[in-house]
Amino acid sequence: MSDTERVVVWTLVALAAVAAVGLLFLGPVGWVSAAAVVVATVVLADFSGLFEDERRRERRNCGQCGAPNPVDSERCKHCEAALAVQ
Repeated sequence: MSDTERVVVWTLVALAAVAAVGLLFLGPVGWVSAAAVVVATVVLADFSGLFEDERRRERRNCGQCGAPNPVDSERCKHCEAALAVQ
C-alpha cells in the first residue's frame, strides 16, 4: 500500500469515527452531519482516483476547467465543455 493510499484509508477511518460520534450523541442533526461527512469523503476519494481500475486511469484534462476526464469522453464531467479530439 502506498503512502497516499495509507493516508486516504486512515482519513476514512477517522471520518467514520467522527460519524459514529455524531450518530451516538448528536441526534438527528448529528445523523445528517455524519452522513454529509461520509458522502463528501467518498466523493473526494473517488475524485482522487482511489477507486478506479487500471483502464479508467487514462485521463485527459479539460481545457476549460482543468478537471480530469476519461480519454474517451466527449464532454467534461465537471463543466460540460466539449473536449478537444486527440
